[in-house]
Amino acid sequence: MNKIVITALALLGITAIAQNTSKLESIRLELPKVTLNGTLTIPIGSSGKIPVVLIIAGSGATDQNGNSVGTQFQSNSYKLLAQALAAKGIASLRYDKRGVSTSQSTQTETELRFDDYANDASALLEKLKTDTRFSGVYIIGHSEGSLLGVLAAQKTKVTGYISLAGAGRRISDILLEQLTPQVTTAMLEEIKRVFAKLQNGELVPSKEIQLPTQLVQILFRDSVQPYLISWFQYDPAEEIKKLQTRILILQGSTDTQVSIADAQRLGNAIGQQPTILTGMNHVLKLATLEPSSQNAAYTNPNLAIAPSLLIALEKFIVP
Repeated sequence: MNKIVITALALLGITAIAQNTSKLESIRLELPKVTLNGTLTIPIGSSGKIPVVLIIAGSGATDQNGNSVGTQFQSNSYKLLAQALAAKGIASLRYDKRGVSTSQSTQTETELRFDDYANDASALLEKLKTDTRFSGVYIIGHSEGSLLGVLAAQKTKVTGYISLAGAGRRISDILLEQLTPQVTTAMLEEIKRVFAKLQNGELVPSKEIQLPTQLVQILFRDSVQPYLISWFQYDPAEEIKKLQTRILILQGSTDTQVSIADAQRLGNAIGQQPTILTGMNHVLKLATLEPSSQNAAYTNPNLAIAPSLLIALEKFIVP
């Protein structure tokens, strides 16, 4: 049996063990204009109180399992992470974001603000803190959830905060970086102009934006601008300085969505070196930088979580 097959069997073994060492509880929390639904994964056979982690999802229509609703991106990252944490004696709560899957919201797009997601996380943290089974409450904020986790931890005291593939810059800077190679110089200047106004809290009527109609509808439609204004105000590196708790910054070396430089910027803000996990990509799985390897990580729900991630989390969470 070759080395690759042995490694694959070993990783599958981690998942199988995790599935046999946990039980699931449904969690429901009624909030204004939304009912949040999630799953609490509890280790079986634990004696005494145990730590619990709130897993805060990344951007887009990401459900509690870490899958992008309605797309081929079905990695099961958060579900697998919850199972693997349970095998280490760590409970976790993962949940469908406001307006996603089972957490349907009556809120309109015009009413939505970035802080709503942070407030949802804070409310769930408060719920976990009232559960006498838990010795401490931690946050794992993944991708966009990293900043949301910081904001939630500012509102609700937690035992520890973990940034997992979190951006270290304002979202406006990241969007500009992503758009630059895809648009003309004139279009880029117009995008910068609109971004600057939004950064300053000013709405820009979409009919006045000199960009192709399709791009305006995607980026700057009138109903989404209030949300962008609420998001653009936050600099993750400045916000993380405000936390009064233990902090761990984790970043995968083969992450093609968030860079090691972002993790370093977060680390520099608090005088801490980020932990770089070799071979881990954005959806928390082992992958090379080859497109086929990345695609497999995003679309194969059976690929296990990177073992180095579990080692780092256990070291930080378990006394």
